[in-house]
Parts: sequence; structure tokens; C-alpha cells
Amino acid sequence: DLRRFRFYRLPEETLASERRQLAAAQESGSRRVVGRALGLNGFVHLWRDELADAERCFREGLEESERVGDVEPELIAMNYLALIGRMRGDIAMVRPWAERTVALAQRTGNRFYHADALGSLGWAALRDGDDATAKACLDEAVAVQGTLPTPLAFLFVGPCLALAVRRADWASAIGHARALTHPVQRKL
Repeated sequence: DLRRFRFYRLPEETLASERRQLAAAQESGSRRVVGRALGLNGFVHLWRDELADAERCFREGLEESERVGDVEPELIAMNYLALIGRMRGDIAMVRPWAERTVALAQRTGNRFYHADALGSLGWAALRDGDDATAKACLDEAVAVQGTLPTPLAFLFVGPCLALAVRRADWASAIGHARALTHPVQRKL
């Protein structure tokens, strides 16, 4: 499936293009531009499964964005640092990044990243065997997301499915599986 390759495993030319874009951003001398460019480089590495490089780019981009108060890339970096932790199965990495994302998303009214970060907290609680906390976080994520469309609903719907299966709540599990297989969703 070519769509999967192009969308989830980015080719070398994409990486080369992002490196040129970062070099141009660094030449500009603008911390805001550099912070955003580092975030874009983080995405390229993330979707190439180069987690160490993605983490480095997101952390550096976050530092630059925090220095200039550029909130959107801050949210993006923290959210995807939590996702990198999830991809590694590293609960200790997920929690602080997700908590920071929730706090900033609440302060700025960003429902998209608020819901995603709650999904990461729910994932961490689920991995710890704390079903009550997982359910509370995931229910809140679904409520916060509401009808806002997102290609990243898997960040909270996936853990919702796992929790429903664990509880043998098959009706909910089927609903969550349908949501995850909707064409707009990304696959990790």
C-alpha cells in the first residue's frame, strides 16, 4: 500500500528537505523559526521510526519555542514527546510530558492537544494497571475532544479500546474499534 509508505515511513528526500529547511531557519537567526523547523524535523524522524532523533529535535524545538513564547510548537513538542514515550513503552517518560501538555492546553484552550495528552495519561494509567484513573482520563479525553475532528483520535481511542477489552465491555470495544479504523485515523 503506497499510501502507507508515503504517509508513515517518510522517504530520504523528505528528510533531506527538512534538513535544508532547518539550515535555512538557523541562518535566519529567528528563534521562533528555528523552533518550528526543529519540530518539523522531529515529525520527519518520528514517522521514520527514528525515535532518538525525533526526541532530540522535539526537545531542542521546545527549548527554542519556550524562549520566545511560541505556544503551538510547545504543545506539539510536548505531545509528541509523550507519544515517543508511548512508542517505547516508557511510562516514566509519558507522564511528565502529558501532564505538561494538559496544563498548557488547558491554559490556552487547545482541545486538540488537551484530549491527546489525556489519552497519554490514560495509556500510562492503563499500563500501570490503574483502570479507574485510566477510565477517568480517557472519558475526559473523549469529552474534551467532543465533535472536533482529529486524525489523532487513536491517542485516546486506542487506550479506550484496550480498557473496554480488559473489562469485557464488547459493545464499547466495537465502537472504539470502528473509530480506530475510520479512514481519517493514522496508524502507529
